[in-house]
Amino acid sequence: MEAEIKAVLAKVFDVELGAIDASFGPGAVENWDSAGHMRLIMALEESFDVMFDDDDVENLVSIKAIADSIAGLKAN
Repeated sequence: MEAEIKAVLAKVFDVELGAIDASFGPGAVENWDSAGHMRLIMALEESFDVMFDDDDVENLVSIKAIADSIAGLKAN
């Protein structure tokens, strides 16, 4: 799942896949602002066929947080 998340991050933020590591987050790229974050959320929802709760969206700022949230949604 981590590789798929990285691929979505790379596409949404137009960065090289190799530039994305465990520390990749909002401070890593200029265009990870509120609009960029919403583009990321929509791309993740489409890629993984999930729907994030509004309360969780603001916390999805790391690969681990995203993976944990997706895994939790898929388990239900």
